[in-house]
Amino acid sequence: MDDARVLVAGETLIDLFPTSEVPIDEAETLQREAGGAPANVAVALSRLGHAPLLWTRLGDDPFGEHLASVLTEEGVREALIEWDDERKTAHTLVGQDEEGDQSFTFFADETATFAIEP
Repeated sequence: MDDARVLVAGETLIDLFPTSEVPIDEAETLQREAGGAPANVAVALSRLGHAPLLWTRLGDDPFGEHLASVLTEEGVREALIEWDDERKTAHTLVGQDEEGDQSFTFFADETATFAIEP
């Protein structure tokens, strides 16, 4: 950890996208992607050669395990990833609004993702 110059803190969650170009409420299948703005920043920094520390919290569940794996593959160090065996990892449905912009429906209440504390 001593060579880290950047600390990113915040959510890492699962984004669920429709696999076809239909409104989210008509989607029959969804595709899982790693998401969360802070996690995306950490991955981008790592890809630029500045592997940051990411302080985040994940549920000890399949979504949390997937996210940790993706972060590791992307070169984001796991030293500050917290694991929560009582709460689940948050996820969000990502669709499009009437103007074609992304819309988000978060499933985050009482999740590990949003239970991080200093």
